[in-house]
Amino acid sequence: MKPSTLRKTSRIGIIETLAILAVSLGYLPFGYARIHAKLIVYGLVPVFVYSIAMVYLASAKPGHDRVIFPWLLATYPFILVTPFVSLLGSFTILMYYYGATLIFASIPFFLGYLTKKGSLRISLGLLGLSMLQTGVILIASIVTYGSSLKPPEIGTAVLLAFPVTAIYAISVHAVPKTFRSEPEKLSTIILSAVLILATIAYTVGYYRYAIMLYAVSFFAYPISIRLYKIREWERSIKAKKDTPGKPGNLYFIYSHYFVWLFTILTPITTYMYLEGSIKDIYTLIHVLTIGFIGMHIYIHAPMMVPVVINVKTKRRYTILPPLFLTLAVILWPFSGALSYILVALSLCRLFDIILGYVPEKLYTLFQVK
Repeated sequence: MKPSTLRKTSRIGIIETLAILAVSLGYLPFGYARIHAKLIVYGLVPVFVYSIAMVYLASAKPGHDRVIFPWLLATYPFILVTPFVSLLGSFTILMYYYGATLIFASIPFFLGYLTKKGSLRISLGLLGLSMLQTGVILIASIVTYGSSLKPPEIGTAVLLAFPVTAIYAISVHAVPKTFRSEPEKLSTIILSAVLILATIAYTVGYYRYAIMLYAVSFFAYPISIRLYKIREWERSIKAKKDTPGKPGNLYFIYSHYFVWLFTILTPITTYMYLEGSIKDIYTLIHVLTIGFIGMHIYIHAPMMVPVVINVKTKRRYTILPPLFLTLAVILWPFSGALSYILVALSLCRLFDIILGYVPEKLYTLFQVK
């Protein structure tokens, strides 16, 4: 089996992700917030993350590909069905199904980890860990906690364990390599250890400590990917002559300034929620989903999605998508409607980077070049 086969297959997940996003956002104005939340956490997240991770692992050309590639393909239908399982109504069935699926899905990534070296090895190991720890957390949510945790509390843990850790996994390789560097070793070890300790704490019943430990991982993350060098990277890119890749690199840099913001804001919001200063857990959830997770999707989508779905990108880079997304997070506690509009606007401009449908005058006004 060729990597291209997995890439073509993953298009199903990308199309499904866009459909889930449209449906979940479409439900919100009519007051169906619970369906929206379920579709995002247990629909969009597993389908999108696994679709990208599957292509990522295939592109890494791991050893044992005769085992790994069929394993990825066999697991994919179970991932694609997860959104429908989330809507069946039984939260217990969803936890067991989703948990078991992710534990099974983690194995080929650990096999890939055994065959690679350097930052790619770390990246694949963290991807496997993101799935394994989330599977354990989902099952522990029923076995350990019973009905003592509310669905939003479980959802917060799932977001921290799966998409956030998957972001760590991709970035620990992609960000330093983009600038011909390697991840910082000690902070990467600390990051991995904190994630494992958080999962253990959750499994044995220490929910608050587990969430706090996941929050601590945000402090190790920017150091591990050497994000403190962002100004140096920006200067080196601007010093180069105009090339086709320069706008994309600058978009990558500028968007990571917003990553710095959410890397600081997310653990602060987590602490304030656990300490009681923030009463609404959905404030924390939206900082995670719209902010930290959304920002990373916006960074990588213009580069990865066209490759997956085989569409030639227009490369119309603009700073508006991450800016609108940031404003949506800030305004959400005060006006859900205005935040909703800003998310919609950010998505429109994100798709324009790839498809190029915004009028030229409006595009060039905010062009990254």
